[in-house]
Amino acid sequence: MRALILLLCLVILSSVRADVPAGWFPFVIGEISPDSPLNMAAANAVPAGQNGFVRVKDGHFVDGRGQRLRFLGTNVTFATAFPDKALAPLIAKRMAAIGFNVVRFHHMDCHYKPSGIWDKAYKDKQHMDAEQLDRLDWFIYQLKQNGIYVNLNLHVSRTLGKDDGFVEDNTLGNYDKGLDNFVAGMIQKQREYARDLLTHENPYTRTRYINEPCVALVEMNNENSLLGFAFSGKLNNIAEPYKAELTGYWHDFLKGKYQTTDALRKAWDEGSQPLGEELLRNRDLAQGAKEWVLESKHPGEDVFEIVDDAVVGKALHAKLVQLGVNPWDFQVHQVGHNLTEGQVYTLRFQIKAEPRRDVNVSARWDVADWRNSGLDTSVKADAQWREFTFAFRARNVNPNHVRISFNGGNTLGDMWIGGVSLRTGGIVGLGEGQTLEAGNIPFASATATQAALRDWAAFIMGLERRYTQGLYQYLKQDLGLQANVIDTQASYGGLGGAWRESKLDYVDNHYYWDHPGWPM
Repeated sequence: MRALILLLCLVILSSVRADVPAGWFPFVIGEISPDSPLNMAAANAVPAGQNGFVRVKDGHFVDGRGQRLRFLGTNVTFATAFPDKALAPLIAKRMAAIGFNVVRFHHMDCHYKPSGIWDKAYKDKQHMDAEQLDRLDWFIYQLKQNGIYVNLNLHVSRTLGKDDGFVEDNTLGNYDKGLDNFVAGMIQKQREYARDLLTHENPYTRTRYINEPCVALVEMNNENSLLGFAFSGKLNNIAEPYKAELTGYWHDFLKGKYQTTDALRKAWDEGSQPLGEELLRNRDLAQGAKEWVLESKHPGEDVFEIVDDAVVGKALHAKLVQLGVNPWDFQVHQVGHNLTEGQVYTLRFQIKAEPRRDVNVSARWDVADWRNSGLDTSVKADAQWREFTFAFRARNVNPNHVRISFNGGNTLGDMWIGGVSLRTGGIVGLGEGQTLEAGNIPFASATATQAALRDWAAFIMGLERRYTQGLYQYLKQDLGLQANVIDTQASYGGLGGAWRESKLDYVDNHYYWDHPGWPM
């Protein structure tokens, strides 16, 4: 019997070893001896925060004595932010041994227990689960005892739904991004969560998080900026009542700046260019699919046809039946256009897709090296027809070799395109019948004049700053938070994002080694 067991073990081991590539070896995570030269725990001052609150001085983090700090850390996300209480001391000890002195608590607010902080006894996401909170407290206590600081993230991935009193809308993406920069009710819920979490007393450290010196950093709203959506046209498609709320703020801004419609029209109409001739061939699809091309790896199997649609009339229908190899192996385009360098063009179209996907829309060469010619953007296409308008200035043109392209990605399923139009010009100021008094001035789009675009940028930046500064002051003054605070990554919002973050305690910009594939 023993011989049989030994033989089976050898067979199992040999089969495992056969799968290990040549030159590789097993990597076993074991305890690092306190005496080992590999153990970095001694570099951490214990407990974390023993020398006072972390501050920023002359562009560097310092402790309460003014001594510089350098943070080396990692994330814990979802369920890993709430480890089993028996494991928490081991995890903290291990982290210190390998040289970490800060841990970022990320995506705590996404799910109900056990993957998140919310109590699943409630349908809403406003009640923290007592056991999860206790696990969090215990873990942070263990980190502190091992000299590891904490970075708490407030809003990362909570989505407020109907049970919280909100209409769900993913027009701008997931997790209420963008919307929660201006929707008053969402901002209030952010404040309530911050209050409940940060003023809660950790029974193990015997301090509230607002007064806890091991909490070095707080991020208010991860990867989120209204500026990031301002010029994409997506704000035109957000759900009510959110669009009405944003429209009200927009008109208040314009009234405050111009007072009268005449003054607004005078400013906005400068530099306008009316729409010119149509450039697409067979744009109405009266000649079937003539002049339009489906690019895929299996054109004989994939579908490309003209269909009659009740909403848009005739439409191009493309269906990827068999996957290609590259991300661009499912495209619909019209080739052979002769654009003029520096000329403004306006592209309009309607699109839908099943399953939902991001569709890249571009003007680029139709020959190698497929260089971009001024338009390169993406839209979210789902089962509902959505209309988009993009104005762009042609650049790097190749005479008679520019194509208008819709790239559906190498994803199986259907894509429909209708009402496509490409015309010169299209830069407009204040539209006919649009007045401050009527309150019917739309959000500025890519087809607006420079004056209108400047006002739109100023409005969005001001609205975002009002959100950011308002929440910052709430945390720091109303709650008395001692930790250093940022809003989000500085790269979200371009130069406006850098300006926004420069008004806070420090600036963050980070990347992940595993992108673009996440979660792994």
